[in-house]
Amino acid sequence: VVSKEYALKILGLRNFNEEEIRQSFDSIRNSQLRNCKLQTDNLSDDILDLQAGILSLVESHIPSESRNSVDTHKIAEKVALILTLSDDKSTFETDRRKEMTFSEYNQLVVKLGEKLDSRIYNIAASFLMAGSSVGIIIPCMPILVSQLGMPSSEFGFVTSAFGISKLLGNIPSGYLVEQYGRKPVIIAGMGLCAIGMGSIGLTLLPGFGTPWWIGCRLLSGLGVSMFVAGGTMYMSDISTALNRT
Repeated sequence: VVSKEYALKILGLRNFNEEEIRQSFDSIRNSQLRNCKLQTDNLSDDILDLQAGILSLVESHIPSESRNSVDTHKIAEKVALILTLSDDKSTFETDRRKEMTFSEYNQLVVKLGEKLDSRIYNIAASFLMAGSSVGIIIPCMPILVSQLGMPSSEFGFVTSAFGISKLLGNIPSGYLVEQYGRKPVIIAGMGLCAIGMGSIGLTLLPGFGTPWWIGCRLLSGLGVSMFVAGGTMYMSDISTALNRT
C-alpha cells in the first residue's frame, strides 16, 4: 500500500514552500531525463511528463536488486493519483496532460498540502473522548470527598496526582512513541486512562479509600500523557505545513 506519507517522501515534499516545490519538480524532471536518456534541450526547463517522471523517480528510490519483486509502475501510478487527488486510474488518465508546467505542478502540490487527511477526524474524536473522561470526573469528586470524610490536605494530593503523573510521564511517553510507534502508545494510553477512570468507583469500598483514589489518578495521568504524546506526533505525521493552522 502506497501511503500519502510515502508519496510525499518520494516527491521530496515536507515544508511545501516554493523553493522545495521547485526542487521536487526539478528532481522529477531530471530523473525522467536521466533514465530516458533524453537531452535537456528536448524538453523545456519548465515542463515535465508527470507520469514518466514519477516512474523514473520511483525507480531511482528502489534498490536495483529489489526491482524485480516490486511493481514500480503501480507504485508510480499510486503516487501520481495521490498527487493529483484523483480517486482512480481512469480519472487520472482522463484529466492528466502528458506535459505539465511548473505552475501546474505547483498548484497540484499546494492543493495536496492543504487537503486534510481523513485520519485526523479519528484522532480528534479520540481526544474528545479522552478529554471528556478526564473532565467528567471533576464534578463527582466532592461527592467522594464527603463520602470518605476526606480532609482537604488529602484531597490536595488526589487533585495534584493527575498533573504530577502527566508531567513526569511526558518525556518517557515521547521515548515510547519513538521506540514502539504512534498507534501502540495511543492504544496503551487510552487503555490506562480507561482503567484509571473506571477504577475510581472502587474508592468507596472497604479497604480502598484515599490511597486507591490517588493511584487511579496517577494511572490516569500517565495514560493521558502517553495518549497525547502519541496522538500529537501522529497528527504531525499525517499533516503538512499547509494544513496545520
